[in-house]
Amino acid sequence: MSRRTFGTIRRLPSGRWRARFTDHNGQQKAAPQPFTTKAEAGRWLSRTQSEMERGQFVDPKVGKELLSDYATLWLSTRLVRGRPLSPRTLELYRWQLRKHILPTLGKTQLRHLGTTEVRGWFARINAPDGPGQPTAAKCYRLLRAIMQTGAEDGRVAKNPCSIRSAGREESVERPMITLDQLDAITAAAGERWRSLIDMAAWCGLRFGELAALRKNPH
Repeated sequence: MSRRTFGTIRRLPSGRWRARFTDHNGQQKAAPQPFTTKAEAGRWLSRTQSEMERGQFVDPKVGKELLSDYATLWLSTRLVRGRPLSPRTLELYRWQLRKHILPTLGKTQLRHLGTTEVRGWFARINAPDGPGQPTAAKCYRLLRAIMQTGAEDGRVAKNPCSIRSAGREESVERPMITLDQLDAITAAAGERWRSLIDMAAWCGLRFGELAALRKNPH
């Protein structure tokens, strides 16, 4: 029988088997639980070695944080171009989390938040009775950013947010009013507003630009 080159297996006084290995940082790591047989311990070490070689290993003792707790940490430490999130962005992200993300996923541990859970959550908020496609896309982008940091921190093996185009907003094209509708609006508003409505319609001026117009006394 060949000698094991990765990890060690030791029999415990209880008769069960403990598997240990040394990670890339030289630290001793143990399996999260003892095994009934030596063969089971050996298979766990083989899987662990393979995951480490592929860069997919996650310490079974990490990733136990709830998404709600990690999201709070993420908001307080997130940097954009070296600067913390602005108060307005923080307010938006907290609203998205509170309203559309955490009610479904907040009590899930990071290590248990997989692609299946993400797809189920996104299907619900992107449904016809959900908050609307643009909001669903924004919430998906936020969750994807949080979990990407989790992957970079080693809390999860990979980002579970992998739905193609889910973060893309599809804005509905606004219909143009007809000339008859424009005439009806002008007539209802009265003579006082006729000029402003015509300039807004034909020149594309916004309300602030219209309000800034002044009559030339000459």
